Amino acid sequence: MNKLRSLINEHPLISFVIVAYGFSWGLWWLMISLTGHINWLGSFGPSLAAILLTVIGKGRAGLKTLLNPIKHWRFGPGWYFFVLIGCVLLFLLGLWGFILFGGIFYLSGDKILNQLVQTPIFYLIILIIGGPLGEEIGWRGFVLPQLLKSKNVLISSAILFVVWFAWHLPLFWLPGASQYGSPIVPYLIFFAAWSILFTWVYLGTSGSLLSALLLHTSINTYSNFMSGVDPAHADNPLLAYGIASALFAIVVLFTYHQRFMIQKSNVA
Repeated sequence: MNKLRSLINEHPLISFVIVAYGFSWGLWWLMISLTGHINWLGSFGPSLAAILLTVIGKGRAGLKTLLNPIKHWRFGPGWYFFVLIGCVLLFLLGLWGFILFGGIFYLSGDKILNQLVQTPIFYLIILIIGGPLGEEIGWRGFVLPQLLKSKNVLISSAILFVVWFAWHLPLFWLPGASQYGSPIVPYLIFFAAWSILFTWVYLGTSGSLLSALLLHTSINTYSNFMSGVDPAHADNPLLAYGIASALFAIVVLFTYHQRFMIQKSNVA
């Protein structure tokens, strides 16, 4: 056990990738083999990996340190606005640009009303089993603080982008996944931009894991909302969302240039 603990503490990122990817990819493969589709259980790989590695490497005290930021709710109203509403407005800006440049997207008043009524329930469901709770304890709770101990903010965000996106790759070919059959490039842009924006929110809320959970849930809830409003024959505006997100991420990088390019985080 001591050797395993030392190995995890010396190589936390590699250990995380092995456990998180092994659990999620293995479970997805098993579900495909047994049922032909994946389910939501595999999405818990990153968070379970973070908890398991922390318990082995740091014990109960380390687990408390890992999970305590979920209770960190005291951050400014501007951050609450962004993680709950501002990110949605950013996507709506992308949708506006998409339609402006000739994209086809049909809006139905009845479907919008139905989706609005269901959104609070969907938000809670998505938070618990739709990705955020299963992933964010890993991405922003474990991996990002580890990276920020030795690397500047931009490099940390870039490395996390690679780890975060690569974990999703099998979902482009697995039936039942939301990314199944989708082009990869729009997602690549989207994940790259939001890796920066998630880090920006994480730093701005003094390391609040709650802010990451809420932001991830808002993004996934918006996707669910639009898939319910938009009929299957409409064009996919994901690339437009990615471009709008990337433009905002560039604004954030220019605005916080010194912190991203030079400083390590005092949160980690």
